[in-house]
Amino acid sequence: MADCAHVLAIEDDQTDRWVKAGLILPRTNLKAKENAIFLCKSCHCQFDNAYNPGIVFFPADLEFFIEWEKADQARRKEAA
Repeated sequence: MADCAHVLAIEDDQTDRWVKAGLILPRTNLKAKENAIFLCKSCHCQFDNAYNPGIVFFPADLEFFIEWEKADQARRKEAA
């Protein structure tokens, strides 16, 4: 049976920092399905260990992340 874990913790007190850094949008719904990952119970428990989650994610669509980084760098350069 899979557990549904939040990628960004709902009760995390750093969300304002993430917004200021441009990592998430203001009023991001942390309860949305886009903030979820399904893990087995053991992995969910380990994933919630903020000091050493022991889990590494590798993107399936690397090109998406490359394009996002390029657009983000251009946006930051324009804003500076």
